[in-house]
Amino acid sequence: MKSTTAANVDFFENLTSLPLDIIARIIAYLPRCILPEILSFARIRDIVASEILSAIDITDWTRNCYKNNAARTRASHCICNVFTIKPKNFKLAMDQWHMHPKLLKIGDFSTFQYILETDPEILHKAIHLHGRFHPENIDDPNPSFELLINSGTRFDSLFLSSFGNVHSLPAITKNLQLSSTILEDYNIGGLKKLSLDMTLHSETEVPYNLYSNMEELHLLLCYPTNMILPKKLRKLIVDTSHENRVAFAPQALFNLEYIKYFQSCMKSLNETRLVTPNLKSLYLSCCHKFSDFGSLKRLKHLQDLKIYDCIYPIDLFNGKAFSELRRFEYTASSIDGKLPNFEVPETFKNLTLTFPANLKVLSINNAMFMKINLNTLKLPTSLTNLKLSNTPLSEGYLYFPENLRFIEIDVPKVSFKSDFQLPRAAVEVTIEADIIIFEGTDFIYNLPEKLSHLTLKAGFKGAIVPLTQKVKWPSSMKYFYLKNFYTDEEQLRLLNLKESNLQTIEIFRGRVKKLPDDLFPVSVKSLSLIRMGIEELPQSFECLQNLHQLYLRFNNLKNVKPVKLPLSNLKYLDLSCSKLRLLSPFLQSNLEEARFDDEITVVTECNWNLNVIDARQMLKKIKGLSLYVDGFHKTLKNISSHSSRLHILDVHDDPFFDEQEYNASLEVVSSCSSEDLYCGSDSDSDEEENERAKKRRKKGNPQ
Repeated sequence: MKSTTAANVDFFENLTSLPLDIIARIIAYLPRCILPEILSFARIRDIVASEILSAIDITDWTRNCYKNNAARTRASHCICNVFTIKPKNFKLAMDQWHMHPKLLKIGDFSTFQYILETDPEILHKAIHLHGRFHPENIDDPNPSFELLINSGTRFDSLFLSSFGNVHSLPAITKNLQLSSTILEDYNIGGLKKLSLDMTLHSETEVPYNLYSNMEELHLLLCYPTNMILPKKLRKLIVDTSHENRVAFAPQALFNLEYIKYFQSCMKSLNETRLVTPNLKSLYLSCCHKFSDFGSLKRLKHLQDLKIYDCIYPIDLFNGKAFSELRRFEYTASSIDGKLPNFEVPETFKNLTLTFPANLKVLSINNAMFMKINLNTLKLPTSLTNLKLSNTPLSEGYLYFPENLRFIEIDVPKVSFKSDFQLPRAAVEVTIEADIIIFEGTDFIYNLPEKLSHLTLKAGFKGAIVPLTQKVKWPSSMKYFYLKNFYTDEEQLRLLNLKESNLQTIEIFRGRVKKLPDDLFPVSVKSLSLIRMGIEELPQSFECLQNLHQLYLRFNNLKNVKPVKLPLSNLKYLDLSCSKLRLLSPFLQSNLEEARFDDEITVVTECNWNLNVIDARQMLKKIKGLSLYVDGFHKTLKNISSHSSRLHILDVHDDPFFDEQEYNASLEVVSSCSSEDLYCGSDSDSDEEENERAKKRRKKGNPQ
């Protein structure tokens, strides 16, 4: 198996053989932060440089998405869409590549002034120019602001903070955001989006006139206002953390489609004095006193309703209102599932919930103050997405509508009747509770054809009628997680995992003393068998050729015999809390096949009986081994300080530690020579290993 660096070299070497337009499309999907590393490939160098310089954030502060090798492996999850670069380096890049960015971000005056002095054309050639400025001297912001005005620069988007009262603005095309900055006139032609933090305005300074064609307005207010809103406004966000009601001049806004209110004192939508007949999305957040949900029923075309940290609207959906509503999301306080200053009525302890007939997405979260009556619950047949999280259910059985595709249940307790079936349209199903009860097994024998993920996670106890025949898995199934159902060997065989296409299998808690060698599919990439009572492993896992990660935490592996692992892909082995004494039985394949450079990470947390000499021998022989251990042994701690492959975890008490066993395990390999023991980079081959990696990179990069 090649190292990660060598594999990356191969990937980009192969990439250079593709047509240039295809290469450009692939490069465009990569995080900006890794692009400089592939500038050394001659054929794609211009494409890479063009992509780097197409979107630039010039700043003296540069982000680093990965600071070490472990974090670097997560670069695929990075969402860098602009490349950060220091001003002087940006100038060098412009001189070298003769390219100008399409998107340019500038975040401070020193950078802005540097560009004006060195190459002001950059500012005019950028298609999208974003500026974010704070005065260099907050006591005298005028010089900084005059620099902006006199430059003649036209911004696509501009954020100004702490400039006080200003009489004019630089040219702006689309987006203006102001904080602690007050204008004489807010009627700015061409502006599409305006964000105002008016908490420093006096009551008489609240602006009344805005550009009539503006489409989006964000307001942070602390005073009532008679502001006249633009008639073409499509999106409105109003935030006030004060006890003042915010009302606008009475008006009808026929284009308004989205409103978001953060108003702790608002009781009714009527208080806003806005008529919004075509509103499609409404978001009420932290409106702690809101009670007149009937005022929402005049929103005939509402499609999306989100309520956060407010009382639950128990009567809102009675009748035939909201025929166009497609999404309803309710979330109580995420801290403790309670509402501030709210005394829960008795009716909330046995709620009958109804929902609009055409609803597709339903989400109720953290409503620990209420209990849903399952005996009267009727979910719409149109529902495709359901999430019930941290919300108690009454005694009874939960059923799912047939069209549900995505199901996420996380409640204290849930039961399913013997005839329970998963919806035929289901794709991803997660059922999580302290107690889960399945009175039958029909559902597991009739899994939906398109099901890809199934999670059955009991926090305390899972109960299911024993399987009597083999399960047949749909070909689409990729992920299976089973927790606290106390699976024994017979049930594990009847699950018939071997005849599946599963890529991730996680089984937590069971009674499988001897793990058979024919239980799992060749497709599996991540296999987790935790607290399974395993004492004896199969002689080989080599048939699992695609296995990348193997988790055997909390088993009894103190007397395990040598086991062969699939070295072609296995990168991660977790043996934590497993009474482990010797590491060498798990690395026999490396030793027998002389695959000393194959990279593998082994974690042995909470294994105080681990033989230190054996571990040092393995580190000495297998150069691709990275080992994580507890810091209970001074020798290991000293070595780790100058080792790139030995890592010390926080010291944890090992519940299985036995001093007699530990002393016995020392004798197993205590007769070895000191030359066979790993001592870290200072006296070992880690430095040679790094030199080999550099040579591989140099050989792989075209000149």
